[in-house]
This record gives sequence, structure tokens and C-alpha cells, in this order.
Amino acid sequence: MFVKVCRDNGELCETNETGTIYIKGQYLFPGYFNQLENPNPQNRNAFTADGWFNTEDYGHFNEHGKLFVFGRIKDIITYGSSVFYPGWLEKKLVEHSDIQEAVIVPIMKEEFPYTSTGKPDKQLLKRRAEELFGYSGKTTSTKQ
Repeated sequence: MFVKVCRDNGELCETNETGTIYIKGQYLFPGYFNQLENPNPQNRNAFTADGWFNTEDYGHFNEHGKLFVFGRIKDIITYGSSVFYPGWLEKKLVEHSDIQEAVIVPIMKEEFPYTSTGKPDKQLLKRRAEELFGYSGKTTSTKQ
């Protein structure tokens, strides 16, 4: 089985650069059952002309060749030139002992998309944010 990670233009991503994950191999199915001769137009785009299958997942290879999968492409939240990976952020949030579950949901506002993480104890969350990040309740830039 072969795996590659590509940019939107089809070029291979550099190490630690996030892109779309493609797979190819001897045992990869050639198409969807009962659609090999007359494929559904949506399924036709699942394979590149040279036989790579688009998993519709995004991730990257690190410097040791380990593949990191962050989630589904359809789950990415984009705003302007900013890209947010909710699956990765949800996993990071639940690693904290005070957070049991996390769900990132885009809620579009005029200036910026807000996110929700379920129904946390707001006082506890504010106190922990102040302890961990020095958060004071002010809006921070997307780079933080």
C-alpha cells in the first residue's frame, strides 16, 4: 500500500505540511460495487487518472515518515485565509482533565466564526483558561 499527501493543486506536500491523503495499492478496490462500468459522477472523482484513491482525509507526514490524520476534509472550517481543524482541536481539548467532551461547531458571525465546545462550567473554564493561558476574557488572534 502506498500513501501520499498532496496540496489542492496535486503537488506533494512537504514534511509537516497538511494536505489531502491519497492511497494506492495492489489490493485497493477499483471502484464501487455495481458501478465499475457506469460510475456515479461523485464516485468517479474518488480516483485520480493514475489510480490514486482520494480518502477525503487531511493530514501530514512528520520528519520520521509517520502519518498524522487530522480528520475529514468536509469538516475543515475556513474563514478568509485561516483554516481550522476541529478534529485536532477537539482531541487536544479532551486531553485536559477538566474537559470531558468537546465538539467544535462553526457559528458564523459578521466578523469571525465563533466556536462552541458543548456546555462547560463557564466559571471553571474561565479560571482554568486564566491559569493555563493567561486568558483574561479578551479576544485573541487566530495565530494563538
